[in-house]
Parts: sequence; C-alpha cells; structure tokens
Amino acid sequence: MPEDPIVKQILALPGVSGVDIGKDGQILVFTDGDHYYSQVGGVKVTCLKAGKPRSLEMRMNTDASLRKTTWRPIAGGVSGACLGNTAGTLGMRVFKNGEPLMLSNTHIFGEERGLPILQPSPFDGGTERDEVMTNYDFVPLVADTEQEVDAALAVPHVAVSENIIDIGIPQDVVKASPLMSIEHSGRDGYTKGRVISTNGMFKVFYEGKGEVIFKEVIVATAMAKPGASGSIGIHTNNGTKSAVGLLFAGSNFVTLYIPMEKVLKRMGVTLEN
Repeated sequence: MPEDPIVKQILALPGVSGVDIGKDGQILVFTDGDHYYSQVGGVKVTCLKAGKPRSLEMRMNTDASLRKTTWRPIAGGVSGACLGNTAGTLGMRVFKNGEPLMLSNTHIFGEERGLPILQPSPFDGGTERDEVMTNYDFVPLVADTEQEVDAALAVPHVAVSENIIDIGIPQDVVKASPLMSIEHSGRDGYTKGRVISTNGMFKVFYEGKGEVIFKEVIVATAMAKPGASGSIGIHTNNGTKSAVGLLFAGSNFVTLYIPMEKVLKRMGVTLEN
C-alpha cells in the first residue's frame, strides 16, 4: 500500500481496525461495527465491518479432536506450539539450504531460538515429551510498530510430511486477488472463504503485547477460529494447490493473511528442496 497520509489518518480514527486502497482508488475502511464513515477528509470511503482483529492462537481449552492429537510424521494443519504457549497450527514444510523446516507464526513458535515446539500444543495435552522441533528463526513482534511479517521456523527432530491434511501438497505460490477462493486447514478444522482485499494495513492485538500494525495484509472472509494461527491459505486452480498466505489473525468478520511470497522471502525459505 502506498504511504499515503490518508491511510494513517483513517487508521487513527475511532473504531477503525484496517484500511485498504484498491488499484481503482477505492478506499475500504474496516471498522469494529460501532463506527461508520462515508468520507474522510472529503474523500469517499466504503465501510466494512471487521470487528477487532487479534492473533489467532487458542485462548481457551476445547475438546480434543483428531487435529489436536499426536501426529507422526508431523504434518501441516495440525495442533502445535512452543512450550509455555497455548495452541496454534503447524503451517507447512519448507526448505532452507536443503534442510526441511516447519513454518508457522512467531506468536505460535515463540521468540527464542532453541525453544521446544510441541505437537500437540500445550492446550491439547502436549508436554515436554511431545517435543518434535525447536525454534530456528523468527521475526520479532514489537508493539506500536509497523511490521509486515509474523512468521517463524522450527527445526524438526522427527519425520515431517509434505502434506497439509485435508488439502494436500502446495505446489507453488500465487498472489491473492479480490474474490479469489481460498481454503485453510488448521487446528480449528478445514474451511473455505474468499479474498476481500489484498493490500490492507491493520491493527492487530496480541495478548500480553498490545497492538502491532501490519502492512500489505490479505483480507479474507471469516474462515478461522482461535487456534488457526500458523495455517496456510491455499488456492486451487485446475488441480494445482498454490500457497496464498500465512494466517495470523482475524475476528468474527474477517481473516488476515500475510502474502506467502513475502513470508518466504523474509524467512529465506522455499517450498521445494
């Protein structure tokens, strides 16, 4: 998104959680639903309800399901998080310098190299005996700053499947476009949705940290629940499974993804060896 002064002006308005300016110049303003704006500074805007997006780690325990049990080899789309965390999702296998790694979010794998990663997550019964990986790299999350990526990598100590359960194997990466169909497989299950916009700037709340502002966010329809953080948004076209983005936050009204090409570049990894 261009560093247009109106973007930050809108983002600072009461009840506004996100802004996106389309290629056609249309300005989408995402609000908590209690505030509505038809124009800002004399400029016409379109208002959409987004609630108050926040990181989607699990914040309360739930009944167990297959995705929350032990998976060996570990796979994308199942429960996993660092020791001392609550619960999140293992995203997918990626490669760095020929070595396999697992991709998820910083707020799922933690901000300490070497930190044990458990499968299943602690909230799903995972203990130190369920350590399957250790934190390899992460992008620090700093409150009240602008960031582009919430991503982390872990080194596996057990076999890793290339599969994302209920989806299959991502074969390449594709850029999101409005109305694109998207699906995800995470600790919260399998769901489908559509892309609303592709270049948003959003305020996202993190428990114990505060608000972090993210740039160039993909906004999709509501298709995720707490525990989905770390899962991969996939688009299927003529049988080809393409990674669109890394799910990291949402609300009852929208789901937020970081563009996958940006994640891979920032973390220095590839889909294939």
